Parts: sequence; C-alpha cells; structure tokens
Amino acid sequence: MALTPEPARPEPPQRDGERETLAGFLDVHRATFAWKVAGLDADLLRERIDGATGE
Repeated sequence: MALTPEPARPEPPQRDGERETLAGFLDVHRATFAWKVAGLDADLLRERIDGATGE
C-alpha cells in the first residue's frame, strides 16, 4: 500500500508555556498518526506486527 502524500502538519509552539507546548506536540503526533493510518480498513487497523505485542 502506497502512502498518501504527507499533509501539512501543525507546527508546535516554539515559545509558549509548558501546557501549550505539550498540546502543540500532541497535535503534531496526532496529525502524523492520522496520516499514516489513512485509508486502512478496520481489519488492517487491528492487525498486529511481529514484536508489537509488548511482550
């Protein structure tokens, strides 16, 4: 499966307080995750990759 082109992701704040910086980086990670799983159906989302079980 080919990846879709990378969308413009939000830029995290550079000079804000701790809470705003954390929220900004979470927004970046959420956007990255959404981009990487875009187009996957429910079966593919449930599929485990070797070593991803946490054991």
